[in-house]
Formats: sequence, C-alpha cells, structure tokens
Amino acid sequence: MTTSRHAVWGDKAVLVAAALAVVVLTLLQDPRIFFPGLGDLSLWDEAKYMNFGRELAEKGVLCKIAWGPVLALFHAVIYIGLNAGDAWMQAGTTVARLVLGFLLCLTVMRMFPSVSRELKPWHAAFPILAVPVLDTLMGNSSDALFTVLSCAVLTIVLRFVKDRELRILPIAIASFLVGCAALVRPDGFPLFAVFVLLVYLFAGRGQRIRCLISAVTPFALLVVVAYIVSGETRGQYMVGLRDRSYIAFRQGHLFIYGDKFRYYWEADADFERVYGGYEKNRGTILLGVMHNPGAMARRVARHVVFQLPGAIRRAYGPFVLIVLALACRGAVALYRKGERRTLLVLLAWVSPLLAYLATFYREGYLLFAFPIVAALAAEGAHACFHHADRLREKVFGIAVGAVVVFQGICERSLVAVLGGSVVLASVAFFSLGLPAKSRRMALLFPAAALALLLACLRISERDRPPLNTASAETVYRVLLTSFPPGSRIVAPFPGIVWAARREFILHPVVHDTSEASRWLENNPVEGVVIYEPHAPGPCLRDALRGRAGVFDLLYSGDGYEVYRRADPPGAKQPG
Repeated sequence: MTTSRHAVWGDKAVLVAAALAVVVLTLLQDPRIFFPGLGDLSLWDEAKYMNFGRELAEKGVLCKIAWGPVLALFHAVIYIGLNAGDAWMQAGTTVARLVLGFLLCLTVMRMFPSVSRELKPWHAAFPILAVPVLDTLMGNSSDALFTVLSCAVLTIVLRFVKDRELRILPIAIASFLVGCAALVRPDGFPLFAVFVLLVYLFAGRGQRIRCLISAVTPFALLVVVAYIVSGETRGQYMVGLRDRSYIAFRQGHLFIYGDKFRYYWEADADFERVYGGYEKNRGTILLGVMHNPGAMARRVARHVVFQLPGAIRRAYGPFVLIVLALACRGAVALYRKGERRTLLVLLAWVSPLLAYLATFYREGYLLFAFPIVAALAAEGAHACFHHADRLREKVFGIAVGAVVVFQGICERSLVAVLGGSVVLASVAFFSLGLPAKSRRMALLFPAAALALLLACLRISERDRPPLNTASAETVYRVLLTSFPPGSRIVAPFPGIVWAARREFILHPVVHDTSEASRWLENNPVEGVVIYEPHAPGPCLRDALRGRAGVFDLLYSGDGYEVYRRADPPGAKQPG
C-alpha cells in the first residue's frame, strides 16, 4: 500500500515538474509573455477583466454573468494578494499569466493519459512549445482560464466514457467546472450542452437520471448564485449574454471587411446598413442574420476561404503543418485501436467553436481546441515512432517534412525549413534503428531536435513588430501625476486609464470638428488621450488643438497625445 502511494505521488511530482519545465522553457523563448510592460497588454480585453477584479476587490461589485464573474474573482484574489500600488495592473498581469500558464500546461499533460494509455505527460512538451499557445492565450486571461477549465472537464468526461464505474461525484465536479467555464466566457454555455449530451449518451440505462441530475445541478446552482450576487452588488439584475454576443457579431464585420474602412465607426455604420441596427434586431444575432442571410453567407465564405487558413497558422505557429499532420495521424491511430468513443468525445468537444464563424474572428478562439490537437498530435508522433520501420510511416514522415521544407523555401522562412529538416532527420534516425543500437543516441537525438526547434522559434521572434511599451508607460505616468483620482479621461482604449485608476470614457464618434467641439463643451471631462492608430478620426484632435487655453497639450510622442482641461481642481504638474 505504501509503495502504491509513493508511486502516485511520484507521478504527480513528475507531472508538476514537467509543467514547470515547459513554462520555464517558454519564458526563456520570450520573457515578455509572462513579464509584459503596460504597452504589451491587451488594453481592451485584458484590462477590462483585470478592472472587474479591482472593482470586486475595492467596491465589492461583481460584473455581469456575460463578462466572467469567476474571472473577476480570480483577478480580485491576485489584486488583494499583491496590493501593488500604482503598478497593480502590470504586476497582476505577471502573476495571472504565470499561474494560468502553469495550470494550462498541467491540465493538458494531465489529460493525455485519458486520451490514450501510451501517452505520457511529458509528451505534451513538444506541442506546447511548438505552438505559441502560451503566447497567444496569455494575452487574454479569459481565453486561458476557459481553456484550462475546458481541458479539466474533458479529462473527466473521457474517463467517464472509458470507465463506467466513474459516476456521480466526478460528474458533479465536472458540472461545477463547466459552470466556472461558463462564468469565465459565454462559450461555456454551449459547452455545457455538449457535456450533458455526452453524459446522457454514455451513462448506463439504469443510471441516466442520476447522472443527468448530477450533471445539471452544480452548474445550475453556481450560475444562479453568481446571478444573484452580481445583481445584489450591482443593483441591477442583468445577464448580458445577448448583448455580448451581438457585440462580437458586429466586431466580426470589422475583422472581415476591415481593409475597406479607415475608422472603426465606418465599419459599424456599414454593419448596421447590411444587417440592421441593434434596436431593429433586438440585440439578437439570429434576427440580424435573417435580415440579410446572403450577406452572412458571403461573410462566412470570405472568412473560411481567405482568412481562416491564415488565422489557423497565426494561432498554431510556424510548425502548424507538422502539428496538424500528426494530429490527423493520431486520429487514425485511435480509430484503428478501437477508441472510437474517444474520437467522438473529442470531436463533440470542439463543436461549440462553430459559433466562432458567426461572431468574432480571433486567433484565441481557435486555441480552445489546442488540448485536443496536442493530444492527437502526440498520439500521432507516438504511432509514427512506434512503427518507424514500416514503409507507410516513412512515407508519411518524408511527405510531411518535404512539404514543410518546400513551404519554407517558397516563403523564405528559415524556421519552416529547419522544422521540416528536423522531421526528415527524425525519419532517417528511426529508420536506421539507431535508438535500438545506442541508448545514448536514443536520448540525445530528441533533446537535440527539441533544442533546434526552440532555436527556430527564438529566431522567429525577431520578426515581431516592436511594441509601444515605453510610450504607454509615459502616458500612464502623465495620467498619474497630472490628473487627480476620479478624473474622467477620454481615450480610445481603457487599459492605460484604468491602470492609473482613473475613470474611462470612450472616444465619441464625431464626424467634423464643430461636432467634436460641442461634445467637449457639453461633457465636462478632465482629460483626453489621443492614439492615432486607434482614433475614431482626426476631428477630436483638431477640436482639441483649436481650443487652446481650454485644453493644454501635456504630452506628444509615438502617436500619443495627452490633453488636460486647463486648471482642473486638485491637479498636479507633471513630474
């Protein structure tokens, strides 16, 4: 009994060590992933989620169901624990990303044995390192925490499908976790429907009622409690799911046809012309689609044909062809082993992603499927190496490596050429039977291949555009020193304003300078931040420059301009 217990703890220790190792290796590739400056953050989504946490910690106000109460609680705990003063947003982001990065690696590795008995936790190292999953997901804590919870639930569901003795308690735990996922992102609600359907299909006939009650009750209780607490603390009982979905539907129009418009409000006006306004559609996506189904069909077709391949490549990195080819090989391997139920569960689990085609077009959505792709890719790699002496596997490996090398040559991508070369070298290495002849070679070659791939990824980092971190930090300091707490600041995005703990007001949509001047006169704001790439147009900036003596220019640089209303009460001069 003692030996068994030590073995269990040994497995857990290896799992934790492997997850930490992957996080450290990712950190060595690009420290900005976990230690971002203010300009590295998503100054819309990430800042909004962190500010919800700050409001919960300081004011005891919980956000709407649609905006992630569990995520707000997560950030509130970090905010209270850090007590980081003026740099609360930067420090909180670092802690959140380190925690979520570790949890993501841990849950993905923990899921692998549930997909296939041959897979070990450390088999997840290559997919996690080869795919910029941490890089992309860490930029949005909502995406990261949702993926962690989804992966944890999937692990329980896979065990339930394979072991009929897993009953009420694991299902109840999974239901609770799905509820948490729904209170992180609205995508958790369709995921809950998939979860209930799978429980019903794979429960024994005499156990279906009990299993369904166990699958529904914790989820329902958690959502109801969150709804009540949110309504009581905010003084307004609103779920907000319909509004958030409609916003994503409208933003999708900008992402698809953004090359046709100079400013975002022009895309919004075109969206209303094509699909009707918010009031006419009553904030419902279905009514908007029914208003012009032909336009919606063209929008989806344009995205799928012209933009989705590029989005998949950006989401899954320069080795996307290798990863997807191995995932397909893994699906074939599972099918041949008779693991058809496992394949059905995996396919069903990604079905909520179809909603992505109708709403927002962002790479982070595609990475919700990463744990499944990673598990299938690891299974495919295991099948290739296990049967490396077979002609079929050699042809498969040579074909994948050759295609990736050819792609790299055509695109002049050193990363792709080296990645394809590693695949070809691996085929030769295993075809010659070197691992069987030398144990040292069996260990050194995978280590050398992984080191080469990491070097390739590090080289690819040089192609990243520089970020305006220094400028964002300067604007943040200007807001801190020149505006008293509670000042109302007009800005194109809230991140810098909320980081300084000031009140954010979104840029107005104005079509000429006189309209902008009237807006400034009728709205007593203390300051205005202009950032040219995200400005709604030059009208507001021209109005500010034409009101000398009313608004003073405090800072100008790298596209930013900061104006302050002359002599606002309690203001300090910039240091």
